[in-house]
This record gives sequence, structure tokens and C-alpha cells, in this order.
Amino acid sequence: MKRNGVGIFLILVVAVAVFFYWKRQGAVEATVSQHKTSEAQKPESNEQASSKPSLSASQANTEAGGPQQGFTPRAEVPDSAFFNDNGKRKMPTEGILARNRNPNTVQVRPSAEQLTTTPLWEDGSWKVWNHMTAVPTENYNGTGKAIGQVGSFTVVEASAFKADEHNFSSSQPIVVYKDNGQRPGLISGSYLVVLRDSTDFESFVLDHGLRLLNAFPETRSYYVTAGAEPFDLSLLLQTMRNDPRVETANVQVVTERYAKK
Repeated sequence: MKRNGVGIFLILVVAVAVFFYWKRQGAVEATVSQHKTSEAQKPESNEQASSKPSLSASQANTEAGGPQQGFTPRAEVPDSAFFNDNGKRKMPTEGILARNRNPNTVQVRPSAEQLTTTPLWEDGSWKVWNHMTAVPTENYNGTGKAIGQVGSFTVVEASAFKADEHNFSSSQPIVVYKDNGQRPGLISGSYLVVLRDSTDFESFVLDHGLRLLNAFPETRSYYVTAGAEPFDLSLLLQTMRNDPRVETANVQVVTERYAKK
């Protein structure tokens, strides 16, 4: 009995050992098989990568999800977009000024008989150009002979028109001319007033019945016009100049080659 029991025990030990041996061999073979498979796939991947054509900058941008139409790399932007003809970098406002340009194109010079002095300028620097009127260029319909533009206005010959400084209306600007500068201008009815320190601007406006056009409080400078039309250009100017709160007051003349929009 003892001999039979020992035999059975030995058989069981051998069976267990064989079982674990074959299990281990199976795991090793599986690992080797996976390694061989991955090694076999690598050359194929490398061949695909090497055979794939290289992309240009614009194609790469498209592949990456960038804009597909109208794309211009920064390097392709011409230098003229940033530099002027002298090689200097453009100021940010240069393009705006060029776009809003309203040239003073009046080339005709008036005769001495066409010019009349005005009390608006004691030194006679500006004189009224008789038988001339000005209309907004966008409203000019061809009536009358146009001799050019001043700012956004077209200057037109009008033999029947007589400037009236005492009954001025902004709808009919007065055409003036400066002899020493040989340039025309327009009286639009605005004044530049510089007030003295500690002056209350609101009370000043109310006292003279003015309308504010623009203000620069840091320099105490204000662009104003009459609150109602028609009005007397000279009378309003003298009234403001006689006010002790006023440092200077002058009629403004439109001569700018550029107009704000």
C-alpha cells in the first residue's frame, strides 16, 4: 500500500511540473511572435513615410486646418505695404490721409477788382472773392461754372451772388482769397475761441447763444458757431472779443487739403 501511494504521489508531481512547463513555453512563444510581427511592420511604415511627398508651406497650412483660399504667408507681403518710396517705415495714418484727401484744386486767380476787404481781418490778409459761391461737392449738379474744389466744397462762379457778412448762413459759405499765399478759402461760420483760465465754458456759450462744434479743454480752445441763422459774422466776432473771459477769438477759414470723415 505504501509503495502504491508513493507512486501515485510521484505521478502527480510530474504531471504538475509538465503542466507549468508547457504553460511557460506558450507564453514565451506568444511574446516572440508579437515581436516578430512588429519588426515586420516597421519597414513598411518607413517605406510609406519616405515615399510620401513633402508639402509646400501653403499645402502644409491647408493640411493643418489653416485657410485654404486667399492665404498669403507673411513673407510674401510686399515691402511697399510697410515702407514708402524713401525706404522709411510708413506712419499708421498715411493711408487714411491719402484715402480722405480732398485737394484744394482752385487754380484761377481773382483780379484786384474781384476782391473786397472785410472787417473780419483787420490786417486785410483775407479778402472776400466776389461773385463766387461754394456748394458741397456731393450736391453740385453742374449749375454754374466750377473752378475747382476747396476741401469738400466745389467753388462755382455766380455773377448774381453777393456775399452778405451781416446775414450769413452756413448753407452759402463765403469764398475768400489770400493774396500773399495765393490760395482760396471758405468762411463756414465757425470760430476758434481760446478762453482765459478759470472761465466756465458753459456759461460763456449760454451768454452768447453759441453752438459747440469741437472742444479741447486742456488748451481752453473751443470751436463754436452761432446758435441760430442767419447771423452777423463781424458782430458776433467783436462781441466775443470784447468779453473779458476771452483770450483770443478768430474766424476760421476752410483751406485744408485733408478732411475728416
